[in-house]
Amino acid sequence: MAEGTGVDRAVRFRWDGAVPKFDAFGREIGEDTLSGLGGSEPAPQATPQPVPSTSWSESPAAATFGAPVEDPPAAPPRTQPAAPQATFTIPGTVPVSSIPGVRRRRGMSGFGCLIGIVVLAAVVAGPVIAIVSFVGAADDAIDDVTGIIDGTTTIDPAPEIDRPPPVGIAGRSMVSEANFGAALRRVGDKGIGQPLSIRLSPDRASLQMLKGNKLRPNVTLDYLGGFNLGVVSTGGSGAPTFKLDSIDPGAPARLVRASAERFPALKPNRIDYLVASTDAIEGGHRWVAYYKNGNGYVLGSARGRVERRIKP
Repeated sequence: MAEGTGVDRAVRFRWDGAVPKFDAFGREIGEDTLSGLGGSEPAPQATPQPVPSTSWSESPAAATFGAPVEDPPAAPPRTQPAAPQATFTIPGTVPVSSIPGVRRRRGMSGFGCLIGIVVLAAVVAGPVIAIVSFVGAADDAIDDVTGIIDGTTTIDPAPEIDRPPPVGIAGRSMVSEANFGAALRRVGDKGIGQPLSIRLSPDRASLQMLKGNKLRPNVTLDYLGGFNLGVVSTGGSGAPTFKLDSIDPGAPARLVRASAERFPALKPNRIDYLVASTDAIEGGHRWVAYYKNGNGYVLGSARGRVERRIKP
Protein backbone atom coordinates (compact mmCIF):
# COMPACT_ATOMS: atom_id res chain seq x y z
CA MET A 1 0.00 0.00 0.00
CA ALA A 2 1.42 3.28 -0.87
CA GLU A 3 2.09 5.83 1.58
CA GLY A 4 -0.27 8.61 2.23
CA THR A 5 -3.31 6.61 1.22
CA GLY A 6 -5.64 4.84 3.44
CA VAL A 7 -6.90 2.45 0.79
CA ASP A 8 -4.94 0.38 -1.60
CA ARG A 9 -5.43 1.61 -5.14
CA ALA A 10 -7.28 -0.92 -7.18
CA VAL A 11 -5.67 -2.72 -10.03
CA ARG A 12 -6.18 -0.70 -13.13
CA PHE A 13 -8.04 -2.48 -15.94
CA ARG A 14 -7.52 -1.58 -19.58
CA TRP A 15 -11.15 -0.81 -20.19
CA ASP A 16 -10.23 2.41 -21.84
CA GLY A 17 -7.55 0.98 -24.01
CA ALA A 18 -7.69 0.54 -27.71
CA VAL A 19 -10.91 -1.28 -28.51
CA PRO A 20 -11.31 -2.63 -31.99
CA LYS A 21 -14.19 -1.25 -34.03
CA PHE A 22 -16.58 -3.59 -35.74
CA ASP A 23 -19.18 -3.07 -38.46
CA ALA A 24 -22.86 -4.11 -38.31
CA PHE A 25 -21.96 -7.70 -39.28
CA GLY A 26 -19.40 -8.24 -36.51
CA ARG A 27 -16.37 -7.82 -38.73
CA GLU A 28 -13.50 -5.66 -37.65
CA ILE A 29 -13.27 -2.63 -39.73
CA GLY A 30 -10.28 -2.92 -42.03
CA GLU A 31 -10.19 -6.71 -41.94
CA ASP A 32 -9.83 -8.48 -45.27
CA THR A 33 -12.98 -10.54 -45.54
CA LEU A 34 -11.56 -12.67 -48.38
CA SER A 35 -8.32 -13.63 -46.58
CA GLY A 36 -9.78 -16.93 -45.50
CA LEU A 37 -10.50 -17.83 -49.12
CA GLY A 38 -6.91 -17.58 -50.22
CA GLY A 39 -7.27 -14.21 -51.88
CA SER A 40 -4.53 -11.69 -52.40
CA GLU A 41 -3.67 -8.81 -50.22
CA PRO A 42 -6.51 -6.46 -49.66
CA ALA A 43 -6.60 -3.64 -52.11
CA PRO A 44 -6.37 -0.19 -50.72
CA GLN A 45 -9.77 1.17 -49.96
CA ALA A 46 -10.93 3.75 -52.47
CA THR A 47 -12.37 6.94 -51.30
CA PRO A 48 -16.05 6.97 -52.19
CA GLN A 49 -16.98 9.60 -54.79
CA PRO A 50 -20.06 11.63 -54.23
CA VAL A 51 -22.87 10.35 -56.41
CA PRO A 52 -25.52 12.88 -57.48
CA SER A 53 -28.26 10.33 -57.59
CA THR A 54 -28.65 6.63 -57.00
CA SER A 55 -29.83 4.57 -59.97
CA TRP A 56 -31.56 1.20 -59.81
CA SER A 57 -28.35 -0.50 -61.02
CA GLU A 58 -26.25 0.62 -58.02
CA SER A 59 -25.73 -1.85 -55.17
CA PRO A 60 -27.22 -0.63 -51.87
CA ALA A 61 -24.67 -2.64 -49.89
CA ALA A 62 -21.74 -1.12 -51.74
CA ALA A 63 -23.11 2.33 -51.24
CA THR A 64 -23.54 1.65 -47.52
CA PHE A 65 -20.25 -0.09 -46.67
CA GLY A 66 -17.84 1.80 -48.81
CA ALA A 67 -17.39 -0.68 -51.69
CA PRO A 68 -15.91 0.80 -54.82
CA VAL A 69 -18.56 2.61 -56.79
CA GLU A 70 -18.12 3.21 -60.47
CA ASP A 71 -19.68 6.10 -62.28
CA PRO A 72 -22.82 4.99 -64.08
CA PRO A 73 -22.44 4.84 -67.85
CA ALA A 74 -23.71 7.89 -69.63
CA ALA A 75 -27.23 7.36 -70.98
CA PRO A 76 -27.43 7.51 -74.74
CA PRO A 77 -29.08 10.69 -76.02
CA ARG A 78 -32.78 10.36 -76.63
CA THR A 79 -33.89 10.74 -80.21
CA GLN A 80 -37.38 11.46 -81.58
CA PRO A 81 -38.74 8.40 -83.39
CA ALA A 82 -39.01 8.96 -87.09
CA ALA A 83 -42.52 9.69 -88.33
CA PRO A 84 -43.95 7.10 -90.70
CA GLN A 85 -43.59 8.11 -94.28
CA ALA A 86 -46.76 8.59 -96.36
CA THR A 87 -46.73 6.47 -99.45
CA PHE A 88 -50.14 7.24 -100.89
CA THR A 89 -51.91 9.98 -102.80
CA ILE A 90 -55.57 10.97 -102.90
CA PRO A 91 -57.10 11.29 -106.38
CA GLY A 92 -57.99 14.85 -107.28
CA THR A 93 -55.80 16.41 -104.51
CA VAL A 94 -52.23 17.52 -104.03
CA PRO A 95 -49.99 14.46 -103.47
CA VAL A 96 -49.13 13.88 -99.82
CA SER A 97 -45.47 13.48 -100.77
CA SER A 98 -45.33 17.16 -101.75
CA ILE A 99 -46.05 18.26 -98.16
CA PRO A 100 -42.88 19.46 -96.37
CA GLY A 101 -41.54 16.84 -94.00
CA VAL A 102 -43.04 13.91 -95.89
CA ARG A 103 -40.77 11.75 -97.98
CA ARG A 104 -41.61 11.79 -101.67
CA ARG A 105 -42.73 8.51 -103.14
CA ARG A 106 -40.58 6.93 -105.77
CA GLY A 107 -41.88 7.32 -109.29
CA MET A 108 -43.78 4.52 -110.97
CA SER A 109 -42.29 2.61 -113.79
CA GLY A 110 -43.37 3.23 -117.37
CA PHE A 111 -45.42 0.04 -117.44
CA GLY A 112 -47.22 0.99 -114.19
CA CYS A 113 -48.07 4.44 -115.58
CA LEU A 114 -49.50 2.84 -118.71
CA ILE A 115 -51.73 0.55 -116.64
CA GLY A 116 -52.93 3.52 -114.55
CA ILE A 117 -53.82 5.51 -117.66
CA VAL A 118 -55.76 2.57 -119.13
CA VAL A 119 -57.73 2.09 -115.88
CA LEU A 120 -58.49 5.82 -115.63
CA ALA A 121 -59.69 5.90 -119.24
CA ALA A 122 -62.01 2.96 -118.59
CA VAL A 123 -63.47 4.62 -115.49
CA VAL A 124 -64.10 7.92 -117.32
CA ALA A 125 -65.42 6.32 -120.50
CA GLY A 126 -68.15 4.36 -118.71
CA PRO A 127 -70.32 7.34 -117.63
CA VAL A 128 -69.71 9.11 -120.96
CA ILE A 129 -70.97 6.09 -122.93
CA ALA A 130 -74.03 5.84 -120.67
CA ILE A 131 -74.88 9.53 -121.18
CA VAL A 132 -74.48 9.29 -124.95
CA SER A 133 -76.71 6.21 -125.04
CA PHE A 134 -79.36 7.94 -122.94
CA VAL A 135 -79.34 11.05 -125.16
CA GLY A 136 -79.57 8.90 -128.28
CA ALA A 137 -82.54 6.99 -126.88
CA ALA A 138 -84.27 10.25 -125.93
CA ASP A 139 -83.74 11.64 -129.44
CA ASP A 140 -85.24 8.49 -130.96
CA ALA A 141 -88.30 8.77 -128.70
CA ILE A 142 -88.77 12.44 -129.64
CA ASP A 143 -88.50 11.59 -133.35
CA ASP A 144 -91.16 8.90 -132.97
CA VAL A 145 -93.58 11.28 -131.25
CA THR A 146 -92.89 14.00 -133.83
CA GLY A 147 -93.60 11.57 -136.65
CA ILE A 148 -96.96 10.69 -135.16
CA ILE A 149 -97.91 14.35 -134.78
CA ASP A 150 -96.83 15.18 -138.35
CA GLY A 151 -99.07 12.41 -139.64
CA THR A 152 -102.16 14.10 -138.21
CA THR A 153 -101.71 17.79 -137.47
CA THR A 154 -99.18 20.44 -138.43
CA ILE A 155 -98.99 23.50 -136.21
CA ASP A 156 -96.84 26.53 -136.86
CA PRO A 157 -96.69 28.36 -133.52
CA ALA A 158 -97.44 32.06 -133.71
CA PRO A 159 -95.66 34.72 -131.64
CA GLU A 160 -97.61 36.14 -128.74
CA ILE A 161 -98.41 39.84 -128.80
CA ASP A 162 -100.44 42.01 -126.47
CA ARG A 163 -102.22 44.01 -129.18
CA PRO A 164 -105.93 43.41 -129.87
CA PRO A 165 -106.90 41.44 -132.99
CA PRO A 166 -107.22 43.40 -136.22
CA VAL A 167 -110.47 44.79 -137.67
CA GLY A 168 -111.46 45.94 -141.15
CA ILE A 169 -109.70 44.94 -144.36
CA ALA A 170 -106.25 46.55 -144.12
CA GLY A 171 -103.02 46.21 -142.15
CA ARG A 172 -102.83 42.94 -140.21
CA SER A 173 -106.30 41.86 -141.28
CA MET A 174 -106.52 38.49 -143.01
CA VAL A 175 -109.08 40.05 -145.41
CA SER A 176 -106.35 42.15 -147.02
CA GLU A 177 -105.19 40.90 -150.41
CA ALA A 178 -101.57 40.33 -149.26
CA ASN A 179 -102.42 38.33 -146.13
CA PHE A 180 -105.16 36.26 -147.75
CA GLY A 181 -102.96 35.47 -150.74
CA ALA A 182 -100.14 34.26 -148.44
CA ALA A 183 -102.58 32.01 -146.59
CA LEU A 184 -103.83 30.43 -149.86
CA ARG A 185 -100.26 29.67 -150.92
CA ARG A 186 -99.46 27.96 -147.63
CA VAL A 187 -102.54 25.75 -147.93
CA GLY A 188 -101.72 24.87 -151.51
CA ASP A 189 -98.18 23.85 -150.57
CA LYS A 190 -99.58 21.19 -148.20
CA GLY A 191 -101.36 19.31 -151.00
CA ILE A 192 -104.43 18.54 -148.91
CA GLY A 193 -107.03 18.83 -151.68
CA GLN A 194 -109.59 21.45 -152.78
CA PRO A 195 -111.84 23.71 -150.67
CA LEU A 196 -115.48 22.99 -149.96
CA SER A 197 -115.88 26.39 -148.29
CA ILE A 198 -113.82 29.26 -146.81
CA ARG A 199 -114.69 31.50 -143.87
CA LEU A 200 -112.55 34.65 -143.81
CA SER A 201 -112.51 37.17 -140.95
CA PRO A 202 -110.02 39.92 -140.02
CA ASP A 203 -108.27 37.65 -137.49
CA ARG A 204 -108.29 34.26 -139.26
CA ALA A 205 -109.07 32.11 -142.31
CA SER A 206 -110.79 28.73 -141.83
CA LEU A 207 -111.06 26.28 -144.73
CA GLN A 208 -112.86 22.96 -145.29
CA MET A 209 -110.56 20.87 -147.48
CA LEU A 210 -111.39 17.62 -149.26
CA LYS A 211 -109.05 15.17 -150.96
CA GLY A 212 -110.70 11.96 -152.14
CA ASN A 213 -112.55 10.69 -149.08
CA LYS A 214 -110.27 12.51 -146.58
CA LEU A 215 -111.93 15.57 -145.13
CA ARG A 216 -110.19 18.28 -143.11
CA PRO A 217 -113.07 20.37 -141.78
CA ASN A 218 -111.05 23.01 -139.94
CA VAL A 219 -107.77 24.11 -141.53
CA THR A 220 -106.95 27.40 -139.79
CA LEU A 221 -104.48 30.23 -140.42
CA ASP A 222 -104.44 33.32 -138.19
CA TYR A 223 -103.02 36.84 -138.43
CA LEU A 224 -100.15 35.88 -136.09
CA GLY A 225 -98.86 33.30 -138.56
CA GLY A 226 -100.33 30.22 -136.88
CA PHE A 227 -101.22 27.32 -139.18
CA ASN A 228 -103.27 24.31 -138.01
CA LEU A 229 -104.15 21.50 -140.42
CA GLY A 230 -106.76 20.13 -138.03
CA VAL A 231 -107.84 16.48 -137.89
CA VAL A 232 -108.57 14.13 -140.77
CA SER A 233 -111.87 12.31 -141.08
CA THR A 234 -113.41 10.09 -143.75
CA GLY A 235 -116.42 11.24 -145.72
CA GLY A 236 -117.46 13.94 -148.13
CA SER A 237 -116.42 11.97 -151.16
CA GLY A 238 -118.15 13.44 -154.25
CA ALA A 239 -119.11 16.73 -152.54
CA PRO A 240 -118.84 19.81 -154.81
CA THR A 241 -115.56 21.68 -154.43
CA PHE A 242 -113.89 24.56 -156.25
CA LYS A 243 -110.30 24.93 -157.26
CA LEU A 244 -107.93 26.55 -154.82
CA ASP A 245 -105.98 28.29 -157.59
CA SER A 246 -109.19 29.83 -158.95
CA ILE A 247 -109.60 32.03 -155.85
CA ASP A 248 -108.84 35.72 -156.35
CA PRO A 249 -107.05 36.83 -153.13
CA GLY A 250 -108.20 40.44 -153.67
CA ALA A 251 -111.90 39.61 -154.15
CA PRO A 252 -112.95 39.74 -150.42
CA ALA A 253 -111.48 43.21 -149.77
CA ARG A 254 -112.82 44.42 -153.10
CA LEU A 255 -116.36 43.30 -152.20
CA VAL A 256 -116.22 45.12 -148.83
CA ARG A 257 -115.04 48.38 -150.38
CA ALA A 258 -117.67 48.19 -153.14
CA SER A 259 -120.39 47.55 -150.56
CA ALA A 260 -119.34 50.64 -148.56
CA GLU A 261 -119.51 52.78 -151.70
CA ARG A 262 -122.94 51.50 -152.63
CA PHE A 263 -124.41 51.25 -149.13
CA PRO A 264 -123.02 54.01 -146.84
CA ALA A 265 -124.16 52.22 -143.66
CA LEU A 266 -121.82 49.29 -144.43
CA LYS A 267 -118.46 50.58 -143.21
CA PRO A 268 -115.32 48.48 -143.89
CA ASN A 269 -114.42 48.39 -140.18
CA ARG A 270 -117.86 46.88 -139.48
CA ILE A 271 -117.19 43.75 -141.52
CA ASP A 272 -117.66 40.58 -139.49
CA TYR A 273 -116.61 37.82 -141.91
CA LEU A 274 -116.94 36.61 -145.52
CA VAL A 275 -117.81 33.14 -146.84
CA ALA A 276 -116.78 31.54 -150.14
CA SER A 277 -118.82 28.51 -151.24
CA THR A 278 -119.63 26.59 -154.40
CA ASP A 279 -121.97 28.27 -156.87
CA ALA A 280 -124.40 25.48 -157.66
CA ILE A 281 -125.97 27.43 -160.58
CA GLU A 282 -123.05 28.91 -162.48
CA GLY A 283 -120.29 26.69 -161.08
CA GLY A 284 -117.16 27.87 -159.42
CA HIS A 285 -117.68 29.85 -156.21
CA ARG A 286 -119.12 33.14 -154.92
CA TRP A 287 -118.64 35.41 -151.88
CA VAL A 288 -121.06 36.65 -149.23
CA ALA A 289 -120.03 39.51 -146.84
CA TYR A 290 -121.62 39.57 -143.37
CA TYR A 291 -121.63 42.73 -141.21
CA LYS A 292 -121.87 43.44 -137.50
CA ASN A 293 -124.74 45.12 -135.61
CA GLY A 294 -127.45 43.46 -137.68
CA ASN A 295 -126.70 45.31 -140.94
CA GLY A 296 -127.38 42.20 -143.01
CA TYR A 297 -125.11 40.83 -145.75
CA VAL A 298 -124.11 41.45 -149.35
CA LEU A 299 -123.93 38.88 -152.16
CA GLY A 300 -120.93 39.13 -154.45
CA SER A 301 -119.26 37.38 -157.35
CA ALA A 302 -116.03 35.41 -157.38
CA ARG A 303 -114.24 38.65 -158.41
CA GLY A 304 -115.75 40.74 -155.64
CA ARG A 305 -118.44 42.55 -157.58
CA VAL A 306 -121.56 43.59 -155.59
CA GLU A 307 -124.70 41.78 -156.71
CA ARG A 308 -127.23 42.69 -154.03
CA ARG A 309 -127.74 43.45 -150.35
CA ILE A 310 -129.87 41.31 -148.08
CA LYS A 311 -131.26 43.19 -145.06
CA PRO A 312 -132.14 41.39 -141.82
